[in-house]
Amino acid sequence: MQVAALYQHEIRIEERPIPEIGDQEILLKIAACGLCGTDILKIKQGNAPHGVVLGHEVVGTAIKLGSAVTSFQEGERVVVAHHVPCGQCRYCRHGNESMCAQFKQTQLDPGGFAEYLRIPASHVKQTAFRIPANLSNEETLFMEPLACCVRAVRRSALQPGDCVIVIGLGSIGMMMTQTLLNEQMKVITLDLMTERMELATRLGAIALDSDAAKQLLQDLKGADMVLFTGGTPQLLNEALPWVRNGGKLHLFSSLGGEPLPFPINELYHRELTVLSTYSSTPPDLRRALALLASRFVTPKSYGWEAFALSEIPAAVDKTVRRETMKAIIYPTPS
Repeated sequence: MQVAALYQHEIRIEERPIPEIGDQEILLKIAACGLCGTDILKIKQGNAPHGVVLGHEVVGTAIKLGSAVTSFQEGERVVVAHHVPCGQCRYCRHGNESMCAQFKQTQLDPGGFAEYLRIPASHVKQTAFRIPANLSNEETLFMEPLACCVRAVRRSALQPGDCVIVIGLGSIGMMMTQTLLNEQMKVITLDLMTERMELATRLGAIALDSDAAKQLLQDLKGADMVLFTGGTPQLLNEALPWVRNGGKLHLFSSLGGEPLPFPINELYHRELTVLSTYSSTPPDLRRALALLASRFVTPKSYGWEAFALSEIPAAVDKTVRRETMKAIIYPTPS
């Protein structure tokens, strides 16, 4: 089979054997795989293991089942996520599943930027799901990133009617906006691209620079939470006046840049909370798939662009330049 392997900053198309599967595993013929921000970060930083195959927003067809697999049938469409927590360790017991050692170690074999992959037994049990008939492959591969949004909203402990400012409107920001709206939140959005702000407004959000947003923040004496799906360290400081006393700052992205002085005393005197969320859990994956199937979250409205394995560098460049909302890699030419 063909795979797109990463060697520092270079993507090479290689021939590798199709993985063998065990009794409790599934061989998946990959139909499509989304290009994630973490994939881009690893490619740009060049510090991933040599020869690694990235890609974890995966959909495909189960073409071979292990003898002990009873939850799926050959020929079914399957979506699968790449990490599985143990559920027993200290991190898992405290709701920090993405810090679990097993979570960090578990992976799909070899990764989504390939023609086939092996779904390990633990993934078959916890992070693999049959694709609902009303969803396309492209819509369904948003399950894993959407689950990250679902977990972030859950960990935020908000109440219906609360006001949230979402900063950054890539596909993650759009999904976050729709997830919050589905939980009956008031959502204000901010992005440098006018067309993305307009899309968020059509989805039901309010633009931060609008009179409606200014009046709402004035009436509420600030937002209950400001959530960053992008931005800079400087913007973190700039956002403090937007948060009400007792409110929250939620980091859902690496902001990068150099260390920045932060007004710690303001956190104390105003009882502000800073929290962060990284990745998802199996229950969040199930919830995300249900949101997609119910059309509460509509990635089709964001748009996406198709790329072949050999075009991954171009997909990375177009995504970084914000010329496409979502790049989808198709391992096998149609």
